[in-house]
Amino acid sequence: MLELYPHSNVINLVLREHEITSAIDTGLRHVTVDSRLYDYTGTKTESVVSVKADVSTVEAAYFFLRSIAEQVQEQDVEPTTAIYQSIRAFKSLLLGSAVGSTRSEIGLLGEFLVLHELTKREIASFDRAVRAWLGPHNEEHDFAFGAGDIEVKATEKESRRHTISSATQLVETDGKRLAFASVQLTRTSEGGQTLAEAIAALRGAITDPELSRILRSRLQLAGVVPENEGNYTTRWTLRSPIEFYRVDDGFPRLTTHQFESMHERIDSVQYVINVDGLESLPDDDIRSLIGPTEEN
Repeated sequence: MLELYPHSNVINLVLREHEITSAIDTGLRHVTVDSRLYDYTGTKTESVVSVKADVSTVEAAYFFLRSIAEQVQEQDVEPTTAIYQSIRAFKSLLLGSAVGSTRSEIGLLGEFLVLHELTKREIASFDRAVRAWLGPHNEEHDFAFGAGDIEVKATEKESRRHTISSATQLVETDGKRLAFASVQLTRTSEGGQTLAEAIAALRGAITDPELSRILRSRLQLAGVVPENEGNYTTRWTLRSPIEFYRVDDGFPRLTTHQFESMHERIDSVQYVINVDGLESLPDDDIRSLIGPTEEN
């Protein structure tokens, strides 16, 4: 339930039949979370979770709180997890920023281009590719298929140099195989497409209401909502074809097991790889890696 406070930018989300066991530090001065007793009828009270947002615009508060509600009510996500995921996704919007960073913009566009590439090359059906896309979710890899995952990295550089943000990002999960997709983008004044246009094209291609809901939810977690989509005006085009690589012992990567004895001394790892000149995967090998349709 949403409560509106007249003559202000405050919206309160009340989650019934949920509790939090400890206080949540949102890291944002205008977003507070608490657990309290709520009186619905004047005779009965119950414990609820209250998330109150007092931000720059009512629209920003609404999309932030709606993201939490959808995760809790439609995806059975625990309130604490939903709150933290939404804060990460909407932080720039909650602080009044119209758009995210260029790095996040080309990262998201790169994932959409890979989705389109998988469909165009008949590696996966459109519906399957959309359902497999987990980019903004709290997952290690951007696409999760039945037998294999795909991690996508996009760059503006002239070489295929990509920043890897952790020692687990290029590690196989749950015994599945892993592919790496390299996307090179460059700015253009004509042709190409903006991130907003890519999102509109993706929405327009979806006819299944459930698939539409999935896309909307995942875009929200990426911090992309109708309020700020139109601000992504930079036009991008591919500098070179998208290439896919098998991530195995011959692929350039750092993993936790390589410095397992020192893991208590190393808090985080970030590094840059260059995949120029590596042998890319043919389409049949990508199909084999992600597994047959019935697995996903």
